Amino acid sequence: MGTTEKQEPTTRREQADYIVERLTAFGVRINPSSRIGRTQRVLHRPDVIQPDDPDYQIVLESIRDNYQLRLIVDTMDAHRESKAFNDAAYLLRKDLALPQDELRDTPGRNYQFQLYVAALCTNAGLPTRHEEPDITCDVDGTTYGVAAKRLKTIDSLEANVKEAAVQIAGAGFPGIIALDLTIAQNPTNRRVMSAIESRWYSYLSDARARELFKKHGNRIRELVDSKNVLGIWTYVSTLRLMPDLTWSHDCWSFWFDTTHNSQEHALFEQFQKGFLKGVANLNDLT
Repeated sequence: MGTTEKQEPTTRREQADYIVERLTAFGVRINPSSRIGRTQRVLHRPDVIQPDDPDYQIVLESIRDNYQLRLIVDTMDAHRESKAFNDAAYLLRKDLALPQDELRDTPGRNYQFQLYVAALCTNAGLPTRHEEPDITCDVDGTTYGVAAKRLKTIDSLEANVKEAAVQIAGAGFPGIIALDLTIAQNPTNRRVMSAIESRWYSYLSDARARELFKKHGNRIRELVDSKNVLGIWTYVSTLRLMPDLTWSHDCWSFWFDTTHNSQEHALFEQFQKGFLKGVANLNDLT
């Protein structure tokens, strides 16, 4: 008898099961009380979860978390021998089910973002390693360092950029600072439910990013000067209600160039081109 090919997970429940199965096979035991285990249990509820149910927000958050976790587990075999990757994967289990409920540090989702950035590099076909500054990858023969930071507040922007720049300088490679601003820009984790706001999502996201660097850009350039930082990549994840009452998960990225000359700018563009090959369903609106 021939073997039956396993079907691609499609529903949220199947995605959660697949992620737990892959992590467990990798040696990362998922306790049912952990955020990943709790999400899986909620998605296995037999009843229809209504918007006024406390678990409804966990279901929505699973859309965001499982989007990142799915890419991480799909690419983690490439890093099986990396102790740094294994340590980070172990810490994925940390944190509460909802990020807005966290009052202190969030190692689980912090490492999740770092591993997600590495997964994008791996998915792009770039040789990727888990080492200082956080990640290194090779694009067309050049090694780049990436320092990944997940901010809790915009007030911490300068401190995180400064720390990341020091990491990149110490690593000795031309580098990129990757910033997850999702919670920093939306600390209550508000979902977009306004039809007008949803329709203008791209415009508003771009305007918010440009305003951020208009306000902080000069200071950021000062902080990264002489630190071998080529630019900053920001990432924001949004859940918005669509006209058909389904939820859309959108990721908005923005690049801020901190180069000084044409040679550095060429390296910056080379990294962009290679890195973006790993982003699924990319819509470039520039």
